[in-house]
Formats: sequence, structure tokens, C-alpha cells
Amino acid sequence: MSLSPHVEYRNGFPYQAVNDLQQYVSLPEEPQLRYSRYFSLDARVSKDINVSSKHAVRLSLNGINLSNHANYLQVHNNTEIHNTAYSLETMEGIYWQISTFFFS
Repeated sequence: MSLSPHVEYRNGFPYQAVNDLQQYVSLPEEPQLRYSRYFSLDARVSKDINVSSKHAVRLSLNGINLSNHANYLQVHNNTEIHNTAYSLETMEGIYWQISTFFFS
């Protein structure tokens, strides 16, 4: 059985506001628009099961965003659409995935 953790942390990437024609818009009141900081803690537990002398099956359980940190995926930054300027789309919650692989 093996455990494979994955930790990722970074400052927020910069982005630029656009108008309805997808042209860049300068906003003097803010120096640089940035996503929030990103933190992700993922882990995989896997086990190889031999089914013959040449073949095996790998069962794995993946846990994604185990810290349950809200990470921003996309910015809706059109400055000319009312009530949606600078809204953020997030990935929140913990996700689980079960996988099976057959290999020789």
C-alpha cells in the first residue's frame, strides 16, 4: 500500500479586466488585480493486487482539496455587464475519486 500526498501553495495570479468586446480595460483605482492565494492538499492511497505472475490490478482512492480551501478557478471580469463584474468562480468542498487500473 502506498500514500502519495500532494501540496500546492502559491500567490494569486494576476488578471486584467476586459470590456464586452474582450478588450483590456485600465482601472486606475486598483494597481494590479490578482486571484486570492491558492492552497491545495490532495492525497492518493493505492494498493497493487497481483492477479497472475504477469498482471496486477491497482486500486486507488484519491482525495482532492482535503483542506476544503476555496480556490478560485475563473474570474468573470467584464466591466460592462452589471452585477457580474469581478465575480469569482470557486472550487469548494472535498472530492473523492476511486480508480482501478490493470497493468502488466
